[in-house]
Amino acid sequence: MWLNNYVPDICSMIQPVLTPSGACHTFNSLPGNRLFRESIFSSLHNYGRQVESIDDDIIWSPDRGYRGKKVFNSTPWRIRGGGSGQDATFMLNLNVIDFDDTCFFGSHGFEVILHSPAELPTPSHPSTYVHADRLTTIKIVPEIKTTKEELRRWDPKLRGCFFDDERPLKYFQYYTEKNCDLECESNASLSRCGCVPFYYPRKFFLTKHIFS
Repeated sequence: MWLNNYVPDICSMIQPVLTPSGACHTFNSLPGNRLFRESIFSSLHNYGRQVESIDDDIIWSPDRGYRGKKVFNSTPWRIRGGGSGQDATFMLNLNVIDFDDTCFFGSHGFEVILHSPAELPTPSHPSTYVHADRLTTIKIVPEIKTTKEELRRWDPKLRGCFFDDERPLKYFQYYTEKNCDLECESNASLSRCGCVPFYYPRKFFLTKHIFS
C-alpha cells in the first residue's frame, strides 16, 4: 500500500537491482533512465523489468529537492505529511523451505536497505533485518545537510563538496559521494583485475572470437 491506497500492480512501482547480497528490488528509486547514463541503462536488459520515466520534466534532484510542492505523481513519489497513512506498507511472502539456515543470522526474513532515490543500495547505507511472521515498523528520521547557492562560486576544494551537476560521472546522472565511490571501485577493479563484481555498474563490451 502507498499513502493508504492499495497498489494492484506493484511491478509498476518497484524495479530490480543488483546488490552485494544478490538480486533485490528497490522502491521509489529514480527510474533507471533517470538514475543511469543512457549508455548504461540501455545495457540493463539482463536486470529484467525496469521502471522507465517517459516524462522529460525533471521534478526532483538530490540538491534542489522537488521543484513543485504540489507534485505527487512523478517519481520519486513524495508524501503529504508524517501522519498515519503517509507511508508505504509491504506484505512480503516467502517460502521458508528455500532458505539456508546458515544465511542472514540463521533466521528467515528480508534485509531492508534505506537509500537515496539517486543512489543504488549498498552496504554503506543504513539497513535493518525484517524477520518472517512479524509486523515490523521502520521509522525514518532524515538528516539534511544543505549548501547555499552562493557558495557555487567557491572552488570545490575550498568548500569541501560538489554540487550534483559539477562533477559528471560516467555511469550515473547525479553526483553523490556514494555514486562516486561505486564508480571508483568499479573502475579500479576493472583496471587491476580485468573484471568487476556483478553488482557494480559497468559498461558491457561485446567481444569477437575467431576460431580457426
